[in-house]
Amino acid sequence: MIVEATRGDLTAQQVDAVVNAANPALSGGGGVDGALHRRAGPDLLAACLALPEVRPAVRCPTGEARLTAGFGLSAPYVLHAVGPVYAQHPDAPGALAQALRSSLGLAVALGVATVAVPALSCGAYGYPVHEAARILVGVARERGWALQRVRFVTFDLASHTAFERALAAVPRFEGPPDPAPCRRAADRDDAAIAGVIREVMPTFGASGAGFALHDPEVEHMAAAYRAPRSAYFVVERDGRVVGGCGIAPLAGAEPSVGELRKMYFLPEARGTGAGERLLRQVLALARGYGYQRCYLETLTGMDAAQRLYERVGFRSIDGPLGSTGHFGCNRFYLRESTAADLC
Repeated sequence: MIVEATRGDLTAQQVDAVVNAANPALSGGGGVDGALHRRAGPDLLAACLALPEVRPAVRCPTGEARLTAGFGLSAPYVLHAVGPVYAQHPDAPGALAQALRSSLGLAVALGVATVAVPALSCGAYGYPVHEAARILVGVARERGWALQRVRFVTFDLASHTAFERALAAVPRFEGPPDPAPCRRAADRDDAAIAGVIREVMPTFGASGAGFALHDPEVEHMAAAYRAPRSAYFVVERDGRVVGGCGIAPLAGAEPSVGELRKMYFLPEARGTGAGERLLRQVLALARGYGYQRCYLETLTGMDAAQRLYERVGFRSIDGPLGSTGHFGCNRFYLRESTAADLC
C-alpha cells in the first residue's frame, strides 16, 4: 500500500473515499468539514442527519467514523471521522489514532482502494500538526491495510511539510498484507446470488411461504442493496459466487437497528473461514452506517450458522423484531454494535 502526502484541495481528490474531519453531531461546520459539505451539496448534510444518534447530539463518538455517499464530490464515499479536541481529551493521541484507524477499517469493509485523509483535529480542535502527522502516518503504516493508497491532503505548506517529515520518519510496514475483503455485489452477480439462495434454503426446509427465498429482492440483489445504509457482498471461489451476506435497515424498527440479511453459502464454501470473515466485514460496515444493534432471523437446523453468530457476539432472543414478513423463521438473534467492529 502506498502512503503519500500532497498539497491540494481535499474536496477535489479523485479517490474512492474522502475522510472528513467531522464533529460528533455530524452537523457540518467550518474548515475541512464545511468545504466538503459545500462541494457535496445539501444531500450530504441530510444523509448525516439521517444517521441515528448514539446519545443526544452525538451521531459519531470521538475516535469513530461513519459512512455516507459523496453526492457532489468526486469521491463516491465520505468517511466522517471525529478526532479529539486536543486540549480537552484525556488521551488525545489514542483518540486521534483511533479516528483514522476506524476510517481505514471502514474503508476496507466497504471494499474501496484509495482514500484521501486531511490533517484530522488540526484545525479548530487545536492538535499541533507535527504531532498529529506522526500519529496519522503511524496508523497508516501500522499494518498491511487492504487498500492501494492512503493520501494525506493538506492545503498549507507547513502542514504538508509536517506530513512529509512524518513519512520520512515513520518506518514502512514490512509484514504481509491483510486479506482482501469480499467485494460488493454487482448487477452481473444477481443470477448467481439467486442461485445460491435457491439451492441452500430448501436443504434446511426453508422453501415455503414466510422465508426470504420468496423476497422480491432475490431477483435483483445488487440494485436492492444500493439503497441508503445497505450493502450486499459476495464470496467467490475460482471466479464463481459461492456465498454472500448483506446489511440493511430492519423494516418496522427504529433507524438504529440493522438487519443481517441472506447469509448463505454453498457446501464448498463452508468450513473455510469465509463466512466469519464476511460476517465481520459486514458488521464493520453496519457500525459505519450507524447501526447500534444488528438483528437476524434463522431457523432450527442451521446449527453451524448459529454457532458462528454466537461466536461473533449475537445472542438469542425470545421473539422477532420488526416486520420482515419471514414468519417461517423460529430463531432470532440480536447483537450490540461496538467501536471495535470498525477495526
